Amino acid sequence: MNQANWKIIISGEPDSVSRILMQTMVNAFWFTLAIIVLTAAIVIFFSARISSPLERLVEFTREEDSEVTLKKLSKINAWYKEAERLREAVVLHLQMMTRRVNKLSDETMTDPLTGLYNRKGFNQLVSRHSATNTHCIIAIDIDHFKKINDKHGHNAGHAVLVALSARLKSVCPPEGIVCRFGGEEFVVFMPDSSLNESVNVAEQMREYINEEDFPYTGNVTISLGVASVADNGNDITRALKQADEALYEAKRAGRNKVVVSPSPDMYGYI
Repeated sequence: MNQANWKIIISGEPDSVSRILMQTMVNAFWFTLAIIVLTAAIVIFFSARISSPLERLVEFTREEDSEVTLKKLSKINAWYKEAERLREAVVLHLQMMTRRVNKLSDETMTDPLTGLYNRKGFNQLVSRHSATNTHCIIAIDIDHFKKINDKHGHNAGHAVLVALSARLKSVCPPEGIVCRFGGEEFVVFMPDSSLNESVNVAEQMREYINEEDFPYTGNVTISLGVASVADNGNDITRALKQADEALYEAKRAGRNKVVVSPSPDMYGYI
């Protein structure tokens, strides 16, 4: 056409051309919209699939019980590498935090010298037992402990406390909770034990300690008081007081003895 120098002229009605252009634009619009909708649906679907493990990770990490959370995290289906690595990182972090919290909790609940439970540990462990069951308290005190410190020094006193703690635990039944309340004072909580059973345990402790050799001092004796929680209206605090009073009655009676606290009702307690 260029060599012949021809020209092509198309003639037609303007309305026909406008109609063709408009239809082309409409078709292009719907085609483009369909592509956009399809693309958006695909993006939403894969976004939901990708974010699902992450949302569950966030949900589980908000729970207070770390042990339960760790079990739930292991069940998350992290189907792609990044989510799996994130899940592993969260699990590792929770395990570290759980160990640290448990360690701190143990440190606040135990006596650093003897490793026995302290007052806080005693209160927390006792609170887990029903107040309506038969429980007993054994209060224990080392006889003439001040003389041990004065004669042999505080290192000797510490050695006696550590040795006594280990021997009390060895005699105490598995269900018993041995605690150091401070100084030379110890308390044993006997859950679901009758008064007679607890008195027998206290007597076994007294005899065992009396027969053992201790560092620096050789012989050591203890005085013990036993009280029933049920006889004190299921009140742990009152039972502790009664056991402590029975303990000091054992000291007044000559030491190296076990004294049983009678029911407070016999003395007019309410």
